[in-house]
Amino acid sequence: MTPSPAFTADLTEHGQLHAAFVRSPFARARIRAIDTSAVLGRRGVVAVWTGRDLLEAGVRPLPVLQFRDSAHSTSDRGLQHGLAHEEAAYAGQAVAIIVADTAWNAEQSAEQLRVDYEEIRHVLSIEEAEAPGAPAVAGGIDNLAVELRYGDAEEVKRAIQDSAVSSRLAFRHPRHHPISLEPRACLADYRRGRLNMRLSHECPHFVRELYSRMLDVPQSRIRVVARRVGGGFGARRVVSIEEAVIAWAAMRLGRPVRWVSERAEAFLADAHGPDAETIATMGFDESGAITGLSVRCRFNVGARFSTFGGGFGHRLLAGLSASYPIPVLHCAVRGVFTNTAPTDVIDDRGAGEATLILERLIDTGARSLGMDPASLRRRNRVREGHRAMPPGEGNLSSTSTLERVLERVGYGALRDRFGTLSAQGRYTGIGISCYTEPSGSAHGVLPELTPLPLESGIVRVHPDGSASVYAGRASRGEASEKGIAQLVAEQLGATESDVAVVYGDTDASPYEAVFPATGSLKAIEACARSLRSRLIGIAAAHAGVGEDEIEVAEDGGFLAGRGPEARRLTLAELAAAVHEGLVPGAPGPHGLEVSTTVSGIRSGGRNGAHAAVVEIEAETGRVELKRYIAVDEIGLYDDAAELDVRLRGSLMRGISRALWEEARYRSTGGLGSVSMMTYTVPAASRLPEIETEQIRTRTAERADVDPGGTAAEAAIANAVADALSPLGIRHLDMPYTPERVWEAIRRANQGVG
Repeated sequence: MTPSPAFTADLTEHGQLHAAFVRSPFARARIRAIDTSAVLGRRGVVAVWTGRDLLEAGVRPLPVLQFRDSAHSTSDRGLQHGLAHEEAAYAGQAVAIIVADTAWNAEQSAEQLRVDYEEIRHVLSIEEAEAPGAPAVAGGIDNLAVELRYGDAEEVKRAIQDSAVSSRLAFRHPRHHPISLEPRACLADYRRGRLNMRLSHECPHFVRELYSRMLDVPQSRIRVVARRVGGGFGARRVVSIEEAVIAWAAMRLGRPVRWVSERAEAFLADAHGPDAETIATMGFDESGAITGLSVRCRFNVGARFSTFGGGFGHRLLAGLSASYPIPVLHCAVRGVFTNTAPTDVIDDRGAGEATLILERLIDTGARSLGMDPASLRRRNRVREGHRAMPPGEGNLSSTSTLERVLERVGYGALRDRFGTLSAQGRYTGIGISCYTEPSGSAHGVLPELTPLPLESGIVRVHPDGSASVYAGRASRGEASEKGIAQLVAEQLGATESDVAVVYGDTDASPYEAVFPATGSLKAIEACARSLRSRLIGIAAAHAGVGEDEIEVAEDGGFLAGRGPEARRLTLAELAAAVHEGLVPGAPGPHGLEVSTTVSGIRSGGRNGAHAAVVEIEAETGRVELKRYIAVDEIGLYDDAAELDVRLRGSLMRGISRALWEEARYRSTGGLGSVSMMTYTVPAASRLPEIETEQIRTRTAERADVDPGGTAAEAAIANAVADALSPLGIRHLDMPYTPERVWEAIRRANQGVG
């Protein structure tokens, strides 16, 4: 830990005010009236606004990312307004904002604000929302929010029917909370006609774009600064409706306004990972080759669309098509509105479900074929130089990570002794999970269905030979600027310490899309290579030799000429010569700066293989993770230590979701998990030492998601199923809590299906 990064909540401005939100306690309620008079009379309270106030001020709903080929309304149906008006659609939705001189005063005033609610019928589950006669949560005639279909259902049905063996499973994917070290926080300031926002977000340019549309302010009049984000895991990519309201409040008052979410608020109102239900069938021929895959999925959008809430199906489809060559694939996804908090593709949602579906079907298919699960993966795993499926455009993968993880875990020896109840009353199992993460999220696997990624970079060499690199995306807490500095230094013959990386400021950083494929790395690499070519020409002209006699020295600078007579030219020497006009034919100082925008990147991703070993105590159902091994690809310019930290954090999240995490609503509509007392999060003491290994390859690129969580759930699911297989238990849904596992064992022992 270093003292330089700061929590957003630690930021202050002279004369700042503090905000608090009043939230609905009901799953669905009509707002009859809000009496603000008593609160406005409190000393130190500056303003109280309701949803009607924002509507009258012309504040628009928060836009969401529209996904092509998704059948859902492009009207305002399902969009989030800054504050609920007329009707609160889920427990925790903000209905009013109070601005006061201190945070304590704002919070106390929020507790005293009186809202007259009329509770009305609500729906919480997917089944309730799609039942005949269910009330429409977001208006319209039903609760269908988004629908995506891919492939020919009849063709896939025939392929599976003609298969030697088919594997069919039903999955229930539980809802979960994003748990950030620091809850959401922001500081907004409006001075001299310009809005300045400081917050914790991965994509500051995207925040600026959406706030511009919501608040009707030109983007040139908005500055968003997001420095070190900390562990994002997707939650810091969601654009917060509350932070947009804070921006509006600062504009309205002409004073800085600060808001720091309480942990209970985060549980209630932060975008959740969606709960979903899937039925999937995979066919195999006699040799074990996959013949087809059919997937039907329903997921819970929540009461309103979150930023990327409609994109769950695209992430699912991309993940299904990335790892194995599937001749024919049909995928049908429906998202429905319910009276619950909005959901989004946080924590690799969509990709994680896809990996779980594939890996569980492979394991159950292996049992039906009488094959070893590892052998079936070898039979189907995409080999280097091949593509996953016809629509794919470049997600390369190989079996090297699979073979390495099998070696590390001692797979052959373990298989021989697993699958029986030990003398200590424990069932032991091993599970494998392979994954391929396309760079740029869904981009590149199914380009006809998703927006193309866009990433930008600028590299500038100064007169003293130091360099500045400008990246569009904020750092997500894993020191990604180190890898960028290393890349640029290597290309320009500079030292890493002389390269400064600037990011996360819309005034200084180039534009970057919300789903950059490689976190600016590809664009910056293109800039650095272009500038390297220019410097070689400058060095040749300065030394009076041909360009073919110039090379970048491994220890820095350029070597002009060949052999022992070669002359060393430092980057500082060349930069100074250019700025002083001493190099004949060289471009002016502007020639030492290159900017590049790269779009449509579909050139790679990364793949990996993980293994989990579990023991299950038959008497209590407690699942203990004994070993976890992760072998992952990394790219040429990925920092191994940085990615190891990132991977371990992501693994903790994935393991926790598999074993403990589940967010549930009570039948009355209230959320049952509103604190760390009622929602289990991982503790290091409950986990073994995670064994990690990175394989550096030229084809691996920084993917937009964190691979640990994607692979961990499937590896543990397969291990649990393997351990319980002697009881005839074929599949069990997550999380694998002692209660759930014990009940499954009890039913199996009693012969109950």
